[in-house]
Amino acid sequence: MMVKSVVLPLAALTAFELFTQKISLWWPADRRHTHDPASELFLLETGRFYERTRDGHEVELGCVRSWEAPNRILLDFYIATGPERPTEVEVTFAAENGGTRVTIIHRPKPDSESLWAERAPRYEQSWDVVLAALARAAAAQQPLAIRNLCVTIYRMRRFATSITIRARPETIWALLTDAAGYPRWNSTVEKIDGRIDAGERVTVHAKATPGRAFPLRVTALAPPHRMVWTGGMPFGLFTGTRSYTLTPTSEGGVEFAMREEFSGLLAPLIARSIPDLQPAFDAFAADLKRHAERAA
Repeated sequence: MMVKSVVLPLAALTAFELFTQKISLWWPADRRHTHDPASELFLLETGRFYERTRDGHEVELGCVRSWEAPNRILLDFYIATGPERPTEVEVTFAAENGGTRVTIIHRPKPDSESLWAERAPRYEQSWDVVLAALARAAAAQQPLAIRNLCVTIYRMRRFATSITIRARPETIWALLTDAAGYPRWNSTVEKIDGRIDAGERVTVHAKATPGRAFPLRVTALAPPHRMVWTGGMPFGLFTGTRSYTLTPTSEGGVEFAMREEFSGLLAPLIARSIPDLQPAFDAFAADLKRHAERAA
């Protein structure tokens, strides 16, 4: 077994999101399995851990067995052994001295035990490089952490909505994940291009911002309970994260919640130019309730 750790100057949730949702922004180019420095990495709550090259070729790097945000991830790890003989990687996030200690616990599984002695030196070197890159990415977020927190809290309060819907979660989920169908029920959306699925790219054309298109990626998808769309600028300079959550109520309905968060070094500047989207958020929730209850 191998244990590596680093303390990041971030809260646990922020550290968890940096490691998962933003993994492609900081994972070292010389540690990319495809040897394409411009490839993209995806570590998804739905289970996939994979890399996609510029020409669209995908390579599975592992499989998420447990996702316990913001405390722990457990993976079957395919790198250097393959999916038939995976090793196991556990990543934990624990508060420490005002920051978060990220710990990597890497160990063999029964099928890869015979390979461990040979592979371990390579793993050890790679984890040192990976954790150093993670620490640099966390440090880059720190200088404006307090200002970013203020912007995020302000925007979360302003751009957040929730409503109780008397329909089954599956009915609501079907509306939320049908990209082509949005104009038929949602008065705030002109159209959505693309397919709403884990790791896929979509482009949103919103009526509140005519003439502008917003390219986003579905970074989390846990049917029929939670979905996250993320977009923004390269290198984490500005990131917008929109989450959709469905929580069953004791009365047999569903509490639908939608919120928007902004982070990154340029968040304090860019957030000033974002129009007031609260009316659109409230209209989105009302439209969803009306159509889901009609279909129920």
